[in-house]
Amino acid sequence: MPAPTQLPSPAAPTTVLPTAPALALAAVSTPTVTAIPTPRVTATSTPIATPTVAPSATALPAAATAPAETISAAAPPPAVPAVAARCVAPTGAMALIGTTGCVEGVVSRVTYARSSQGSPTFLDFGETFTALVWVENRPSFPQLDTWKGRTLRVRGPVELYRGKAEIVLRQAEQVEVLGR
Repeated sequence: MPAPTQLPSPAAPTTVLPTAPALALAAVSTPTVTAIPTPRVTATSTPIATPTVAPSATALPAAATAPAETISAAAPPPAVPAVAARCVAPTGAMALIGTTGCVEGVVSRVTYARSSQGSPTFLDFGETFTALVWVENRPSFPQLDTWKGRTLRVRGPVELYRGKAEIVLRQAEQVEVLGR
């Protein structure tokens, strides 16, 4: 503890210098009270997360896992499209546009357009109806080039192309060779 400072006596005027702790006290100022704003708390609606339960595998007895019959969500298309009960002549094929139909007639011309895009083969049944085979489907029709003058029955979706009714042949099951 520092020594106390002596006060001057009236008899001997002397100057007394303050000691270090006294200087420290003199340098300290009185505290100032400053108002600090209190943060305001306002109520807000915060969405509450809803927990999602992840699916888990449930063990079933062996008998319950083997269904009696298999049911699939998307069945593959049938090999041969469903057709009308009777076939029409090539001249009546325009009436079938937009449906799946059957056209029966004599092939008047077979044209393999090798240099055209898609290398199609056209089977013309006169001027009103054509059956079309794209190059990727030609292997399904090995006798294709021999069908000129033959009577064929063709089945499939009937479309309009350049003013003529047309069926695109993709599978051998779409064609039935009836005779000469």
